[in-house]
Amino acid sequence: MCFKMKQLITVILGLISIIACSPEFQQGALDIGLLGLAGSADSVGIFSSTLHPLLVANCGSCHGLNQSPKFAVTDPLQAHNTLINSNLVNLSNAAASRLVTKIQGGHNSFSTALATQIQTAIEDWASQLQTVNGGGIPAPPPLEATFSSISQRILEPKCVGCHGPTKAASGKRYDTYAATLGTVHVGVPTDSSLYTECQSGQMPENAPHLSAEELDVIYQWILVGAPNN
Repeated sequence: MCFKMKQLITVILGLISIIACSPEFQQGALDIGLLGLAGSADSVGIFSSTLHPLLVANCGSCHGLNQSPKFAVTDPLQAHNTLINSNLVNLSNAAASRLVTKIQGGHNSFSTALATQIQTAIEDWASQLQTVNGGGIPAPPPLEATFSSISQRILEPKCVGCHGPTKAASGKRYDTYAATLGTVHVGVPTDSSLYTECQSGQMPENAPHLSAEELDVIYQWILVGAPNN
């Protein structure tokens, strides 16, 4: 290989390294990486013709404007990634999807017929993903004992609807780190209402209780000092 060619390759590799380390690239890579086996274009495309129209039509007035998680925005890519990242859909078992069980539990007085429609749309989404070339089922990011993971995977999808900027039941909010600390005794999970109310089953109301894994990451996060990580 000639010297000039080696120099060119070195420059190209250097540029790739710089781009890959940029925050913008890292965020984009993260969004795609969270989709598991499914290619983002395939998954978003199928989602946009199955579940997305139902969400925009029925949930857009809240979760498309100012209420987190914003899974009913008009941009299908943003809506898709919010659903996956917040673990609101279960493409392996559509009936167990939080979107379905929440409505079945009486959320916003929606009819159970809507829950059935959403479940069918999720099943259609999953079925089509299985047939596309190289397709698979998007997987949510792993649950970790960090505030960012707890916020995205637990607080936003399961708590902020009642404890957020538009409604703060019992004066508690979980939409920001600072607000969440108001329910935490740093270092003492068993004296933190965020943990104890979920551990006892008191919260979330009208929704599936937190799993053992979810309770454990909240416990561990508080135990190590509830950092803003």
